[in-house]
Amino acid sequence: MAAEKKRISFETIASVVAVIVGVAAVFIAWDEARSVRKQQASSVLPVLEIRTININNEEGSVSSIMVENVGVGPAFVERADIIWNGEIIGGTEDLRQILDDGSAPFGFWTARLDGEILAGGEEYNLFSATLGTSPDSNEQTSVLRRKLYSNVGVVACFCSVYEDCWETTLNKRYRPERVKYCRRKDAS
Repeated sequence: MAAEKKRISFETIASVVAVIVGVAAVFIAWDEARSVRKQQASSVLPVLEIRTININNEEGSVSSIMVENVGVGPAFVERADIIWNGEIIGGTEDLRQILDDGSAPFGFWTARLDGEILAGGEEYNLFSATLGTSPDSNEQTSVLRRKLYSNVGVVACFCSVYEDCWETTLNKRYRPERVKYCRRKDAS
C-alpha cells in the first residue's frame, strides 16, 4: 500500500490564518488600550513643587514656603507633614510657635495643606513670616531664614484623579517619588 499523502485543504489554511490574524488583532487592541490609558493619565498628571521663597524690598522681608502644582491636572493632597529638626510636628501653626520666640516682630501666616485640591498651575502659601524694616531687621531675618533652611522640612503626598500617588519634599529638585498610596506618618 502506498503511503497516502494528506492534502491540506483550503479551509484548514484559512482557519490557521484567521487564528493568527485574530491573535494579532487582540495584541494590537491591548497595546492601543495601554497607550490610551498612559496618554489619559499623563493629560491630568499633577506635579507638586514645594519651595522656599524670600523677598526683600523697602517694606521689609518675607520668607515663605510655597506649594505649586506645576503639572496639568489636579493634585489631591492626601498628606502634608511639617518637620522640625527631623521630627514631624503638628503643622504650620506649631512651626509658627517654634519660630516666634518673641525676639522679633514677625507677622506669620500659616495654612494646612492636608485635604487641599490644587488645580494645575495653582500656587498655595503654606507658611509666611513677614518682618518690617527696622535697624535689626536684617539680622532677625537672617536668623529666621537660617532656622527655616536648616531645621524645617515638608513632605507632601498627593494623588491624581486616577489615584496614582507621589511623594515630594521641600526644595526637591527632581521628580516626585511614586508611591502606591498616601498614608499618614507617625509623629515620633
